[in-house]
Amino acid sequence: MKLTLFKFIFIILVTSSTLVAQNLFMGEVNDESTIELLKSNTKRINESNKMSNRAKTEQSLTLLFANIEEKKEVIQDLEEQLSSTDDIQVQETLVARLEKEKLNYKQLQKSLVQLSVGSIDVKDLQIGEKKEKVSFDKSVDDIFEPFAIMLMRFTEVPREIEQTNLEIQAVNQKILKLDTAVKNLNSYKTLSSSLQFKIDQLAGDYAQKRLILLHKQNSLLAQLEKLKKSQDEPVEELFKSVWEFLNTHGLSVVFALLTFLLTNGILYLLKSLFERFINSKTRSKNEIFIYRLSGIIFSSLSFVIATSLALAVIYARSDWLVFALALFILFMALWSLKNALPQYFQEMLMILNIGVIREDEQTVYKGIPYIVDKISYHATLRNPFLSNAKIRLSLNELEKLNSRELFETETLFPTRVSDYVLIEKSYGKIRFQSPRYVELETLGAAIKTYETTNFLKLNPVNLSKNGFTVILAIAIDHKHKNNASNNIVQMLEKGLNRALSEEEFFPHLNKLWVNYSETTLNTLELKVLASFEGEAAEFYYYIDRTIRARVLEESNKNGWKIPHNILEINQL
Repeated sequence: MKLTLFKFIFIILVTSSTLVAQNLFMGEVNDESTIELLKSNTKRINESNKMSNRAKTEQSLTLLFANIEEKKEVIQDLEEQLSSTDDIQVQETLVARLEKEKLNYKQLQKSLVQLSVGSIDVKDLQIGEKKEKVSFDKSVDDIFEPFAIMLMRFTEVPREIEQTNLEIQAVNQKILKLDTAVKNLNSYKTLSSSLQFKIDQLAGDYAQKRLILLHKQNSLLAQLEKLKKSQDEPVEELFKSVWEFLNTHGLSVVFALLTFLLTNGILYLLKSLFERFINSKTRSKNEIFIYRLSGIIFSSLSFVIATSLALAVIYARSDWLVFALALFILFMALWSLKNALPQYFQEMLMILNIGVIREDEQTVYKGIPYIVDKISYHATLRNPFLSNAKIRLSLNELEKLNSRELFETETLFPTRVSDYVLIEKSYGKIRFQSPRYVELETLGAAIKTYETTNFLKLNPVNLSKNGFTVILAIAIDHKHKNNASNNIVQMLEKGLNRALSEEEFFPHLNKLWVNYSETTLNTLELKVLASFEGEAAEFYYYIDRTIRARVLEESNKNGWKIPHNILEINQL
């Protein structure tokens, strides 16, 4: 090492002095023959130095090879001793020595290879021999990498071109190193036959690796050319990628979805036939519960069977990308159920009709009463008194409500279409009512609209439902007090019945009677009460005016003095 360094310094000094001399004496030493002589001397010195280094390398290789052969004989001798002795302690000693000698043998072989190829690191000459540690994260990345590349190909072509260029550069550098290594190995000519055979074998091995890298280089160049072409035609490449996906992975997805839907459809048809068979028979509450529970179990099994068959189709097509993606989605879906289990438990109770809200009971949704018609994987509410009053709710929204049993005399809405009502100071006929609004047709055919919730808050009086009663208060002069309790009451009652018998609403009159109310300082108070059926509600205002007019007629006819009259109409 010291001699080599000394020679290197000597060559630098000689070359430097030659150049200095040439610059100082350019006028004298500018002859071409002189310059060529200096160049040839420098080249001869370099070749002499190389030959000297080569001779020393060959000498070192010979000694190293001899050590390797000697070490091989020692290992063989130790193996023979180990096989021929039965002493455990001796065996343990021999095993320890044998492992140590084998380790030294491997180190000597590595040193021989490293010395024979020169200054190139042997690790740089290895191709395809690096084993990466398998991990879950890398396995997932490897599975989904093709799918990600397909989706991002259109936007990542420049990046892939750059990556391919880097790979080509790395391959080119390794090819140069292999060329140097082979050249160094082929330069040995004076070695022993056995060592020369070893060197030639190593040269052939590196030449084979070089050939593999040349193939890889050609493949990378072809790939680079393809990427550059796709960069020039991005739209065409995008359609090509999509078409390629549809022809491969897309078909797997379509077949899996068709299998899933077809299986679910067949099982749903079987379930519907079973439900029709069950519904044709009268069932007790226990039977209904068992029926609902079996329905949940059947639906769960249907999903499991359909999903399994869909995965089996993908597996049969050997489409591992779609298979892994489907498993990943299924796993994430099941994992998301972990936090939603309490909610699903409450929904399960509602489906089994044992929750806080149950079928055929009354509930209030957004201020309007409904009957819970059906609870399955979604709920149906209805109100028969309202138009378009069938509402579908998700179970998540239904669990916010509660229900109770509906009494026999209880109704879900105070009015029906065509009923006559009094609301606020308005009187009219219900023209339309729905969960959103109620239309009231007032006198003169004017339409008044109420929001349904506000309509209920105003407590409308329904005149058509159970009928109504008109009450009029009459004040008669005090001088008739002797006849008020008997004669006047009877005469007025008969006279009104006779007078009203000619009216259109008379068939709907249940009863009309006159009662003595009280005596004040100046008047006698009487009350006229007329009870009507609901069908007379359309004559409500006409009835009021008619009774008032008939009371005045009877008073004038019989000479009853009415200092002032107070007629009030009340609804009972």
